[in-house]
Amino acid sequence: MDKFKLSPGLQPSYYITTDEYESQTNRAFPYCQYDKQGKLQFFAVCPECNNPISIISLHPKSKKSPKPYGRHFMGDVYKIANYSQIAYDNCPYACPNSKKGDLLPTNSTIGDAKKDFIKKHFDLIIHVMSKETGIRISQKLAKELLGNYLKNQGWRYQFYTINNLPWTLPVFSEAITLKGRYLDPDSSLFKNLSDKYPDMFEDNCVKFLNNPYNPKFVLINYKRSLTQNNHHLSETIKFRIINQDEKSMTNMYEETLIIDQNLLAKTNYYSRKLLDIADKLVL
Repeated sequence: MDKFKLSPGLQPSYYITTDEYESQTNRAFPYCQYDKQGKLQFFAVCPECNNPISIISLHPKSKKSPKPYGRHFMGDVYKIANYSQIAYDNCPYACPNSKKGDLLPTNSTIGDAKKDFIKKHFDLIIHVMSKETGIRISQKLAKELLGNYLKNQGWRYQFYTINNLPWTLPVFSEAITLKGRYLDPDSSLFKNLSDKYPDMFEDNCVKFLNNPYNPKFVLINYKRSLTQNNHHLSETIKFRIINQDEKSMTNMYEETLIIDQNLLAKTNYYSRKLLDIADKLVL
């Protein structure tokens, strides 16, 4: 893998380079520890599964040596993280060829961790979703999206992780109407739609009445892959606006969103009302 965290949980991740690793850790304990032979080992945390990782080739011996990269450490590392086999088995860095349809057990620790994260950080998830799509997500819509996710046991799907929740939470909802919803006036979504379909808007609000269109939004075609010799995790999802009438559906807008697995950890936002919604729905 090409990224690391300093500790488990909602923490920022950093690209693995010699300079970045040493700047973040200062080569201090517990990130640097001696093995039984007295050799220095370099540790950090996997940004996806929160297991300990070893930093390999931190100081390349020659120009032909591989660049620094992370590899799962199959055991607990004192003061860094405890190893979880279940988390490893479901980590995108460890299992790049896992099938998208693989379901976690109903009572798995991974699924429970996702639900616990939603309960604690639902406000962050919705805020990032709004920023990434350009749609202002109301409390009513947020409740609907979460309800659909829970009814369809979204937490059991292996590929839909904590880090990609702002993009994959709506996967468990049918196409949702845009009528009556406000769009971010600075978003590419609003600029594109208002230019092509100006009669659909009143200011930056999609008309509910007297709207010649029936616009709906949907997120589809989630894809992930490991590139760069299986070190870099890439995730994308299509964000599409359709116009649907009784006879046909046509595309009004489409954008491939690149999922930033670090965005939740970098975002500061708080909404007691959104957290209350999650507290009531997530059992």
